[in-house]
Amino acid sequence: MNRRRHLLSLLCIGAAALVIWWIRGPELVDPQSGEEPVASSVSSNADEASPPLKRTDSLGAASPAEVRRAVDPPDEPLRRRSIAIEVSCLRSPAFSQPASETITCTAADGSVRTATLAKSSRGYARYAVDDLEDGVFVIEVRAPGYVPWKRTGVRPGERLQARLQGQAAATIEVTDRLTGERVLDYQLDLRFDDASVHDRVHRLRELSSAHPANGRYEHLPPVAVTLIVSAEGYAPLELSAGELDAGRVVHLRGELSRGATVRGVVHDGRGFPAEGARVSLFPHRKGWSPYSPLFSHSMSSAERGSFDARSRKTESDASGRFQLTDVSDGKFDLAAVHGQIACVEQVSVAAGGRIAVELELPGTGAISGRIVAPAGVNFSGIDLVVRPAGISYVALEGMHSQDLETEWLVAVPVAQDGSYRVEPLVAGEVTIYSMMPSSDVPNRSCSFVEQRTVVVEQGVCTKIDLDWISDFPGKIELEVLVNGELAPGLVVEIDQRGERGVRRSHGGRLNGESRLELHPVFVGDWTLRIRPRSKAWAYEHHDLVRVPSGEAVVLKIDIRN
Repeated sequence: MNRRRHLLSLLCIGAAALVIWWIRGPELVDPQSGEEPVASSVSSNADEASPPLKRTDSLGAASPAEVRRAVDPPDEPLRRRSIAIEVSCLRSPAFSQPASETITCTAADGSVRTATLAKSSRGYARYAVDDLEDGVFVIEVRAPGYVPWKRTGVRPGERLQARLQGQAAATIEVTDRLTGERVLDYQLDLRFDDASVHDRVHRLRELSSAHPANGRYEHLPPVAVTLIVSAEGYAPLELSAGELDAGRVVHLRGELSRGATVRGVVHDGRGFPAEGARVSLFPHRKGWSPYSPLFSHSMSSAERGSFDARSRKTESDASGRFQLTDVSDGKFDLAAVHGQIACVEQVSVAAGGRIAVELELPGTGAISGRIVAPAGVNFSGIDLVVRPAGISYVALEGMHSQDLETEWLVAVPVAQDGSYRVEPLVAGEVTIYSMMPSSDVPNRSCSFVEQRTVVVEQGVCTKIDLDWISDFPGKIELEVLVNGELAPGLVVEIDQRGERGVRRSHGGRLNGESRLELHPVFVGDWTLRIRPRSKAWAYEHHDLVRVPSGEAVVLKIDIRN
């Protein structure tokens, strides 16, 4: 067992707690004036590192048992001497459900143990071999279709990273369709055809890299892939390799066509050049508009990969001009976005052709006004959200067109005097919502309440006042004890079902004094739940919490476990 001595000097007289990283259990030390007490603690696997236990600020004359409970909760699992192995490969789904016999740990006496799976995700898995004695070990990783990985001289407490290389290979030969000459300067991307892979595209070769001998690319994963060739002056070329086999080489050939050029200018709603407009060219999808919030989400995995390869993006210059090169032939949607304003036009592109286009952004207007509320109220944290009236409510959950790169919502904070101004807005019918601040509790969305629908006129600022006299949000002031003691860090969640089944939620965590203030909270009845972060248990408040307009609800709860 490895032992180390540490000296803690200048300690105050009285009970104290010794806290270190990765401990099996802190020992208590009781320094006396002029003495040097000795304490021991067993260090274990650093690979399972967690933040050090928090210091207890005012132990006072606490008993040793109370001190121990403060720094070593009873349910804190003991750390074990282990070796951790992180296994990854070329963004392949091979380790989404890895077999337990993939990794072995061999001791000096020849005994072999199998690593257990601790966590896995797409293309990544973490294993551990626990409860090891002192000594050195050999770790081996074996997976069908991948080159075996091995590390010797490994000791307990180490964390290993095993990046596996595939045993498949491919040769690529590309030529110019017109001249028949070989093209050697190209960029090569590998795209996984499996839809379960999150990061589906991997760069195999940069444009500036040397051409490999015989155009051969090694260490490819044994899965279904598509190779995308991009070269200057050419449209992208997709080569489907299908399911690669370990130990075999697939030979791919293709012809590159000269790319087209799309250039033009973007004008704003007043006819002036729009500098900094984001211009995007998308392959046209019959029956779909890039304005639809579901435009990007309705594609299959294969469609999305081909869509991205053929898309092009740029920005307009100070004169509003833009240029997109190496465009494939076919029908496209050409979109320009300036701030929150967007326009889309269809264009047809021929191989090697040149097209000039003028894009006109729609006219805009604005709305402004104030919220009429009880005197002295606090508008902090309240936003007003405006969206086009024709878009479904799902847009309020933050959905946007990731291709147009524009949010469907325009949100502005309400000033302390209740005034607001929202601009620019596309001329037409829009709906105004009030929005509560986002919660600091994971997976808790912010809340919306529909206010009214108005018509925005081009070049006009429409005045709209909102009456909140009888419906101004209130707040909840909460103090929570568990078995009569403070419980900082507990998660508090409140929920309310609004009109049309729309869920409103809010939440936060108790501070060091076991208190929390939720503000603003919409008027109405709310359900209240309290739980630890680990979700080991949950407390459901027996009554609905009724929040009146502009007032505070004070709750003191003592949870008995």
